[in-house]
Amino acid sequence: MARKIFISFLGTNNYVPCNYYDEGDERNKVLNIKFVQEATIQLYCTDFSSNDKFYFFLTEEAKKMNWNSDGQYNKITNNYDAPNEGLKVTLDKLNLPSNPIPIDINQGFTEKEIWDIFEIVTQLIDDDDELILDITHAFRSLPMLAMVLTNYLKTTKNIKVKAILYGAFEVLGPAFKVKHRPMEERNAPITNLLSFSKLQDWSMAANMFTQTGRASSLKEISSDEIKLLLRSSKGQDPFASKIREVGKNLAEFTDAITTNRGKRIYHAKEIIKLRKDFNELKEMENVDNKYKPFLSLVENAIQEFSKIKEDSTDNWFYVSKWCLKNLLVQQGITIFREGIVTQVLNFINTEYNRNLNYDSIDDRELCEAFMYSSQPNIKIEDYKKIVLQNFDLFNNIKSNTRFLDIAKLYNSSLDLRNDINHSGYGEENNRKPSVFYRKLESLIQDFEKKSTQKETI
Repeated sequence: MARKIFISFLGTNNYVPCNYYDEGDERNKVLNIKFVQEATIQLYCTDFSSNDKFYFFLTEEAKKMNWNSDGQYNKITNNYDAPNEGLKVTLDKLNLPSNPIPIDINQGFTEKEIWDIFEIVTQLIDDDDELILDITHAFRSLPMLAMVLTNYLKTTKNIKVKAILYGAFEVLGPAFKVKHRPMEERNAPITNLLSFSKLQDWSMAANMFTQTGRASSLKEISSDEIKLLLRSSKGQDPFASKIREVGKNLAEFTDAITTNRGKRIYHAKEIIKLRKDFNELKEMENVDNKYKPFLSLVENAIQEFSKIKEDSTDNWFYVSKWCLKNLLVQQGITIFREGIVTQVLNFINTEYNRNLNYDSIDDRELCEAFMYSSQPNIKIEDYKKIVLQNFDLFNNIKSNTRFLDIAKLYNSSLDLRNDINHSGYGEENNRKPSVFYRKLESLIQDFEKKSTQKETI
């Protein structure tokens, strides 16, 4: 079972007591609290068990002045012996399910010291831990380090960040003035900055998509986040519903590409739905600011498929280019060849008034046979009967330069497709991996060049 881990950094100030409340629910409140750690534990760690851990990171000064008792500076004696109940004693009174654990750290003045703190925290965290992080008194660069650290641990140890907490005492004003105000007026919010950690997740998922074409992480993140919104609104939040659909449709279209689903690439219904939902999202009012960065990331992802149209025979070409960009070479080669077959079907229908069906295996085989038989030194009689059965049509198109140009590209990709799809077995050349990238790029460039010189087939 995953452990729950509470981590907090202790400062050196002589803190003034106040009332802390959950910014998200002001009814969730603790009264007359000196150390914010006492408040964050009472508000956010109510389900901790003996298996869970409470870690407190202390510099030498913080340990002397605030962890232990009677260590604040005393203006009377000019020593650090002013009466003061330390955090250790305060925590002991809470009867926590597991003992609080102090961890000694350095000041974090130098890069080496910061890396030392990074290593100490990393060693304390196990795989799949659930982390609650209190950064209220994290000094100097530690808040930034904490964000980087959690991101690192999410990747290397699959942790889940449940909360990043900041007790905003400063909203009350200077401490020397606050201590003269009645306690009922000292109400300070604890802000949960978890949305910034979520933004990191979204950014990584969006980067993964733009670099590799994998949309599964975007779908997962949007789904997990939106479940909370839908649960709180009993499924009636239109913004949440749309975001879930956006992630779902983007993932489904990229899945269609990675599994070579030509029909779905041709119809592109997921992309059309994706654009519609996204446009509706942008027009919605009163969208929480924490979701706006997600919209920008999704918009960048949508731009990857800006040229895709519904029921378009050109989709295969743009998808082949996208596959090359995202190193999906096997898919790119296969989609390129099958896309050319679809283009030739349309060419024959348009130029020769036929009614071939791109979804018909027989009609696709006819086009493949035509292209293969158009090669020099190929005897039609030695090939498929399908050509002979449609010889008049073949005889008409075999001299058409538009047909011959695209047939040449198709035929030159035959060995390439066979080699990569059969894992190099039975192929005399057994090409190096880098060859497939170069060849696919060359095929795409040649097709694009011919398309600009002549009417696209």
